[in-house]
Amino acid sequence: MNRMQGVFAVVVVVFAVLGITSRAFVAHAADVVTEPIMTFSGHTGSVVSVAFSPDGTKVLTGSHDSTARLWDVATGGQIRILSGSPHDGVRSVALSPDGTKVLGGTDDTAWLWDVATGDQIRTFSGHIDPVSSVAFSPDGTTVLAGSADGTVRLWDAATGDQIRILSAHASGAESVAFSPDGTKVLTGSTDYTARLWDVATGDQILTFSGHIDTVYSVAFSPDGTTVLTGSRDRTARLWNTSTVEHI
Repeated sequence: MNRMQGVFAVVVVVFAVLGITSRAFVAHAADVVTEPIMTFSGHTGSVVSVAFSPDGTKVLTGSHDSTARLWDVATGGQIRILSGSPHDGVRSVALSPDGTKVLGGTDDTAWLWDVATGDQIRTFSGHIDPVSSVAFSPDGTTVLAGSADGTVRLWDAATGDQIRILSAHASGAESVAFSPDGTKVLTGSTDYTARLWDVATGDQILTFSGHIDTVYSVAFSPDGTTVLTGSRDRTARLWNTSTVEHI
């Protein structure tokens, strides 16, 4: 999941657009009035990362208060507190595709917790600077973490063994994502670029250049043929993965 800069609220609010079609929302966004349908309160520090469970019944939050928390969407009740490093916040969170595990970036490691018990299962070590972004592969067998140390690392989720290091960014890797088929990784960096990697070989496939500031967020389209990047330069950009063309 991607790092969310500048979020200083200590609650997470879910908004619903009432009585307006998606077409009307796009055409008349300035006229839309939204109301929160649920507020999840309890963190004592800034909430910097959020995610839904695959079945949509739970919300996961990561905070600078050194915890990740699971919440019930229907009631707003807190289900579980997952404690991270006491020296740093939980900067990024993700839920496994089957909804049974939580991945969080805290300090210079990625932590794996069991959703049912809240127990820490293992840590994924190797980074030497804070972990900025984490993700699960689509099949849940591999975990991915990007760090301020400029590297992106993949580990076996079951054993904790490091599979591969992706190293080409000139500075911190702020955002990471798996392609829908799990064969590629997309990363965004403080070096103002996004890069596409081959999971099997670790080779860099493409570099997406054009932003003039840090790339804080990256995502794939559902078919994997287009990538989206968001930057501190106040722009979001679409790119074609086969030609590096800026769409």
